[in-house]
Parts: sequence; C-alpha cells; structure tokens
Amino acid sequence: MSASIIIIVILYAIAAVFAFKLIKSVVKALFLVSAVALILIALGSFFIYKDVVDMKDNWPDSQKLLLLESDDMIITGFESTLSTTETPVFLTASQISSLNSDYENNNLDSMLGSNYKMIIMDINSIADEVEAEEVTFNDLTLKKSDIISVINSENSLDFMIDKIVEDRGLPADQRGTISSEVANEFGDSARIKAMAFGLLVSQLFVEKGQESGLFIFQQYKAGNIGIYKETAIFKTMKFIPDFILEKAGEIAMSKMVEE
Repeated sequence: MSASIIIIVILYAIAAVFAFKLIKSVVKALFLVSAVALILIALGSFFIYKDVVDMKDNWPDSQKLLLLESDDMIITGFESTLSTTETPVFLTASQISSLNSDYENNNLDSMLGSNYKMIIMDINSIADEVEAEEVTFNDLTLKKSDIISVINSENSLDFMIDKIVEDRGLPADQRGTISSEVANEFGDSARIKAMAFGLLVSQLFVEKGQESGLFIFQQYKAGNIGIYKETAIFKTMKFIPDFILEKAGEIAMSKMVEE
C-alpha cells in the first residue's frame, strides 16, 4: 500500500473521530438546553400556579389600587375589587398629589395602604390592547380616542363639556347648562379622569377574559405594568423567555380548570 493511501486513510480516520466528537457535543448541548428548558417550564408552571391560585382566592374580593402613570407621574387612579357590581372609589386630586409624593420617594408600602395589590399602568400599553373603538357607560358612548384624550387632558371636565356640546351640535350659550349637568353627574376633573381610566381597564379585562392574569404577567415582563407587592414569580419574570412564560401560563391555567 502506497504512503499516499495510508495518509488519506489516516486523515479520514482523524476526520471521522472529530466529526463524531462534534456531533456528540452538539447532541449533548441540545440535550442540556432541552433539559434546562423543561426545568424552567416546570418551575415557571409551579410559581405561576401558586400566584394564579393566590390571585384566584384573593383577587375577586380584595381591594386593588390601580394607578395610571405618565412621564414618571401618577395622573389618575381608583380603588376597586374590579367586580362588575361594585362602584370603584375614584381618587381625588389631593390623593393623587399624596401618591405622587410617595412615588417620588419610592414609598410603595405607603402607596399600597390596605389594598391587596397596587398595579401601575402605562396609558399607551392599555390603549393599544383595547380592541373596542367605542365604550358605553351610563348610556353615554365614547370613542376610545376620546377616552384617551379625557385622560391626557389638563382639564378633563372642560374637555368633556366641549365634547358633549360639539357632539350634540349645541349653541355656545348652552355650554353653561351642559357644564352643570356634567359636573353634577360625573364630578370634577380628577374624578372624570379616573372614570375614563376605569372604563379602559374594565373594557380591557372584559376583552381578555380568562387570559387577564397572563396578560398582567406579560405586560409586567415587558415593563408596561408595575405591580406591588411582588411575589417570587414577578421578581424573576424578566428572566423567563416569553415561550416558557406562555407555556407555563397554559399549564397553570389548565390545573386551575381541573380543580
């Protein structure tokens, strides 16, 4: 056998050994990645299940504080169990001022008070998620864009009055009458702003249905919602890949349905 053939055989043998080791390493790496993913899904399912069960037991009847933030400032909010039969407690201008003072100093316990959870939302993330273009409240139908304008307006009362006068095609001298009607029915600017926020939140939860809990998790992970007090899953949420979070949420929800 010539030397060249022997060299070729040796090179093929070496290449085969390297190829085998490479394939073995890749298979081992894939196995480890799959094992880690399964463990993370299992852990995620466990913690989400615990949190979902806790929310299932305490969410319906416990008071929540929902706040709306814009440019690092609390602009409105309300306290509610989010029950369809309960009237929310809309925050006054003085309460918003006090909350902002605590918010600036990171006094979250003081902000939470006796509420079960405090949820701080961003207006854009809520508006983008609400699919309905119109929302009806007390026989008054408002466009989503108008509700957002009410929330962002410096004087929500004046905005509502001008909007009603415009929509009804009323003459300017009727503004005083409409102003009294709106003030008597809805209150001052702070209350109107809070009511508009409440309408958006209510519509959002109606649309999300049973996926409302998963939606809160996802929005928290995306940084669009702040939640206090945080449980273990919330503290580690940002490190969990989206596909694992969704899978864990499905498993947790299925367990709740089985119960």
